Amino acid sequence: MFKKKQSPQQDKVDTIIGHGTEFKGNISAKGIVRVDGKIEGEIATGDNLIVGEQGKVYANIKSKSVTIAGEVHGNMECSENLEILSTGKLFGDVKVANLFIDDGALFDGNCEMKQKKEQTKQQQQ
Repeated sequence: MFKKKQSPQQDKVDTIIGHGTEFKGNISAKGIVRVDGKIEGEIATGDNLIVGEQGKVYANIKSKSVTIAGEVHGNMECSENLEILSTGKLFGDVKVANLFIDDGALFDGNCEMKQKKEQTKQQQQ
């Protein structure tokens, strides 16, 4: 009856920061980014960001959609979806169109819900 939403498949990921890898600096990517290691800096992606269970991110984030199974410290802006899975922790403020939080997840911050551009245009007409 209800289907669980599937996460992006790992074989479609364009950039991977693997477990045991630490990166300091800014990341700008057009495709899907997956973090299983540690990042400090800024992340901007035109597609999705996936933070795996072992991933730790200390960064401000701009992305289309974000899925968090690990830990994120920083503010983020998502033009579409933010999903915090049961193992996920988010410490920071978010601006997002759609927010999904699983049981057991931790969100410590403020949330500003924003409408998608298409919805806003339709309402103005």
